Amino acid sequence: MVRDPARYDGEGVLAARGVQVHHADVHDQAAVAAAVHSVESLDSVDGSSTVVVSALRVTSAAQTGTLTAGAGALLAAGARYIVWMGGVGTGRSDRVVRLPTRLLLPAVFGAELHDKTTADARILDAGHTVVHCGRLVDGIADGWGWLPVSGIPTRWWPTDTPRAAAAAVLVQHAELCSDTTGLVVAQRAV
Repeated sequence: MVRDPARYDGEGVLAARGVQVHHADVHDQAAVAAAVHSVESLDSVDGSSTVVVSALRVTSAAQTGTLTAGAGALLAAGARYIVWMGGVGTGRSDRVVRLPTRLLLPAVFGAELHDKTTADARILDAGHTVVHCGRLVDGIADGWGWLPVSGIPTRWWPTDTPRAAAAAVLVQHAELCSDTTGLVVAQRAV
């Protein structure tokens, strides 16, 4: 689902893997449910085969609450499997950054930090996958994969993540469906 369909060009990793894109406002649970249930699936027996990939983010403090609303709307819609993107160093991945950075993150994110951690926790507690990424930057996906959060070394600051790498890891987890639930971190191969 995208907020602004004009910004999705239909090319690249997502189009190559047959991803369907739908527009919905996450603050409108009925619209989110309609988008989730509009996806047709050939292998659906009970109508609950929809896999949702969310890279929802907020860009200002005025949007605080959007992530929690989005997580709640997707869970209420009954998608079979959700792959949610979050920020490395926040919530349950806070142990991968050193203490001074953990203390600095509330100043960096402000009220958005609680929104991020609450949304991630709702998705994880419901048995889905959260992929934590560093600051998104331009770049290529070559040499990137993922590790469980327990396999990530502690660092001073989260490593930047190319947008293409984030998209590839999110879609890979959607293809795996529930084979790899839990918290994982996009990571450059070592």
